[in-house]
Amino acid sequence: MKIPNLGCSIQGRYKIIVLSKGIIVEERPWANNMILNQGKNLIMSGANSITAVTSYCAVGTGSATVLATDVGLTAEATAVRTNTYLTGTGNCGTSYVGQTQTNRRTYDFAVEVSNQNYSELGWSPSSTKTTNLFSKTLISGGTVTVLAGQQLRVVYDLQLVITPTGVQVGNLTVAGWGAVAGTYFYQTTYLFDSIQPSGIAMGLIGFFEPIQTSICCQAYNGTPSFSSMWGSLVGVSPIASLLNGSWSTYVTNSFSRTAVFPYWSAASWSSTAVRMFSYGLSSLSYNQFAFIFTSPQTKLNTYRLRPNGYTISIT
Repeated sequence: MKIPNLGCSIQGRYKIIVLSKGIIVEERPWANNMILNQGKNLIMSGANSITAVTSYCAVGTGSATVLATDVGLTAEATAVRTNTYLTGTGNCGTSYVGQTQTNRRTYDFAVEVSNQNYSELGWSPSSTKTTNLFSKTLISGGTVTVLAGQQLRVVYDLQLVITPTGVQVGNLTVAGWGAVAGTYFYQTTYLFDSIQPSGIAMGLIGFFEPIQTSICCQAYNGTPSFSSMWGSLVGVSPIASLLNGSWSTYVTNSFSRTAVFPYWSAASWSSTAVRMFSYGLSSLSYNQFAFIFTSPQTKLNTYRLRPNGYTISIT
């Protein structure tokens, strides 16, 4: 049994600003940075949420070419990594445009006490200066000079392009039922955690983040509707006990993870009108993926039923 897989392409972009007593003295255009292999592993291993990996910004003086296999800055500066955010809408927060989710943070470094020349930046879930970066870049346009009395500001966008989104038509292959026609829907929002204007994570860890362990599936009857996928579903009633799933063992550098579910036992429930599988967070009853069968399906009390697993991949 297999659900259409969820894909997520992630990319980072940044902008640097130099301030003198709050006044902008230099502002460079947006530039892209590299998401490191280690960074993708930090998410897919379940060690960190999508918001945690950009908690801190680091600065350095190295000049080596950035490689996907890098794990730290070439020469991280002695200054402490910063998680001092410029708060407020437009400075920190999450926005959604079509299938793209953008998590933004704006970081302020301390006012310099002596002239500094910086050439590299990194982002990390950790305040500790070590080999734990999520993403990294050489500063576009070359070294930036921050004089004594000035400070460096960095704006960072982590953009997630999620596919597929919206209502799709397809078949769900179920052992015993065969290829069952239907429609399916991934909710665009809340698949991944988001950031508040304060710069702090919302804390509603998305259903498709491997850090989330309370994944579940429910079977429903009725006349389903995709009009409300957040919270209570419309037009359906549960016909089975909530079934908890788990993530498969993560293979480093695979950037892919599969969620699997056990069987509903034969005697646990039966129905001649199974119309939908819905997936969400068991602790919060949030529904973020559903597959509606075109025609009602039957589960007898003499047959087990195993909900489909699903795979998420990050590129």
